[in-house]
Amino acid sequence: MKKVVIAGSAKLQKEVNKWLKIFEKKNYEVLDYPRAIEESKFMELYPNIHTEFLENITKTDMLCYF
Repeated sequence: MKKVVIAGSAKLQKEVNKWLKIFEKKNYEVLDYPRAIEESKFMELYPNIHTEFLENITKTDMLCYF
């Protein structure tokens, strides 16, 4: 199974969801994608989310960005 990471703005959740569906239909494993973070927890959560995202980029077969 091919692996993909979707990169883009978390503010564009409609676009993210579109790409999630496309890759799932093609039987890709989506390792990571932009997720909206609650504003009050942004500074607490973002460093770990960002680190994990970058680690997943090194594990992917394909990077899709918009």
